[in-house]
Amino acid sequence: MTPRDLTAEVRQLLHELCVDLGFCLPPEERRRLREAPPADADGFTGAVFAAEGLDPGPHSELWRQVRDRVERHMRRWGEPRIHVTDWDETDGRGVPAVFVHNIFTWGGDDLYGFAAQRPLADRHRLLLVDRRGYGRSPDTARGDFETDADDVVGLLGEPRSRPDGHQGPAHLVGHGNGGVIAMLAAARRPDLVRSMTLIQPSAFTAAAEHPTVAAMLERVAGTAPGHLPESVTAAEFLRASTEGIGLPMPEPTARRLRAVATSMRERPIWEANVPLEPLRSAPWPTLIVCGTWEDAPTLYRTHVGEPLMACAEVLTDALGARLLRVPGFYPHTQHPDAVNAALRQHWGIR
Repeated sequence: MTPRDLTAEVRQLLHELCVDLGFCLPPEERRRLREAPPADADGFTGAVFAAEGLDPGPHSELWRQVRDRVERHMRRWGEPRIHVTDWDETDGRGVPAVFVHNIFTWGGDDLYGFAAQRPLADRHRLLLVDRRGYGRSPDTARGDFETDADDVVGLLGEPRSRPDGHQGPAHLVGHGNGGVIAMLAAARRPDLVRSMTLIQPSAFTAAAEHPTVAAMLERVAGTAPGHLPESVTAAEFLRASTEGIGLPMPEPTARRLRAVATSMRERPIWEANVPLEPLRSAPWPTLIVCGTWEDAPTLYRTHVGEPLMACAEVLTDALGARLLRVPGFYPHTQHPDAVNAALRQHWGIR
């Protein structure tokens, strides 16, 4: 990592410590930590406490919270960067839009990803994330929505000066688990977001009081990804997750099976606790897109579609968002014209 990259990473960490935990250090202390950050989590946390004039002894829980945040950031500083597909027909003049994908896929995937959104590159710079372990991004021992959200915040915060000199926030789009990751990233840094679009977000904890979601959470308890027998292969899991619920199984290419293997090891998305207040009070608009699911296989609709539709309805009310219902069960791939038109309209608001 170059010194400039590390400086940006430390700046991001200090911003989060201020916004999320109330450690808003004096300018001189921030500058010192940016220029010479301690090499380990304990040292960095100690420096933060010293800058605030706090004794860690009486504040053990606060120390733990700060140290956990510092350690999570430091784990990323020496790691390879995620891959981002960049589609741009505007010669750099378009406002950026960051896309975050769901499981079994990657950013530019034709089948489950955002390939059908490429026409939007005529007016915007599309940045399609490959989450860790997916597409062309580096491997990960276990996918985690918190780490993915850190990666998205890092991408949102990268300097992207346009030829007209403008540099500002980006539109943010997330599908499924990627929708939850987009929400986490936007809640951490709402100042880096211009608008948010959630396509069937699997934010089950945010809708846990809805009877349909509550029943789903009870059903999946103890059967989470990451707890599968080691004997289950990615190809077997892919077949069970598609043909097992009445869907055609996609071609088991090496890239697809790698994505499935990563999905099998991911931290369960229903462990994500998304803070809704920063999203509800953000100055930018939120669009939620959801399928109607009437043509989905019965088992798929019952176990997946109905909880996702319930999540969309709950989040629409909770965030003061606009809800768009689209026929089918994979809106952005089955009906891309409708979704793309909605994105153009939504992005035109800001």
